[in-house]
Amino acid sequence: MSHCHDRSILLLQKFMDGLDHLGTNRSLEVAAGDGQVTRDLLKNYFSDIDCFDQCPIAVKKLEILQQSI
Repeated sequence: MSHCHDRSILLLQKFMDGLDHLGTNRSLEVAAGDGQVTRDLLKNYFSDIDCFDQCPIAVKKLEILQQSI
């Protein structure tokens, strides 16, 4: 993901800009990993973001990220 992250975020921003009719209250990121998409994209669009991942290491990283944003 780190090799293509910046380009992926740019493409996802264009996609998200086309979904402005959905509202900005809440988002769910499934298979969130360490939260890179939440940190670099979703936090700019939604007031509340719920993240889910089954990997205990990823969940720990998400908990740390939650405290910083």
